[in-house]
Amino acid sequence: MMIMANENVDLTLTYEERAGDLLFLLGTILAFISNYQEEQALLTENVSMVKPKDIDSAMSITAASWLFFLASILFTHVAIVRLEELGSTANLKTSLVLTRGTKLAVIGNLLKSAGFGIAAIAYQLKLFYYKYEF
Repeated sequence: MMIMANENVDLTLTYEERAGDLLFLLGTILAFISNYQEEQALLTENVSMVKPKDIDSAMSITAASWLFFLASILFTHVAIVRLEELGSTANLKTSLVLTRGTKLAVIGNLLKSAGFGIAAIAYQLKLFYYKYEF
């Protein structure tokens, strides 16, 4: 069975989306672990009245944030390639709704990437603070 060039691109994009989904899943698991670690630190703090550094939780949420950021970059790339692909094959039958929807998907993914990038930097700074309190 011969795969056409366009089908090959679509298959590659599908694999890329799957990789993004896997990164997002791993990030979600790490975020869940971070939440549990923070809960345990708070419970220990209440019992011992000594405030521990919450470095484990900060490390987990930082790693999760970077995974979310990487996944969102993959999703953005896929959306941009799909928009370019739509533009190159556009004809009179191409739906205006499909074109606008694809453009909105690109904009949404770009905003999502920016948001996850800012959050990842913020958590990285927070981790730096916990590691090297001045």
